Amino acid sequence: MTVFIKQKQMENLFFNNSIDLFFTLKMGNYFQNYKRLYLNFFIF
Repeated sequence: MTVFIKQKQMENLFFNNSIDLFFTLKMGNYFQNYKRLYLNFFIF
């Protein structure tokens, strides 16, 4: 029984980390786009 609980905990941990990673990548893309817009604004 404890093995089953441990497995569920591992799955939840992996799932949460995947969500965190996904949001981090999305935010990274947004920041890259903002930086590009910012630089273009100063170039013109």
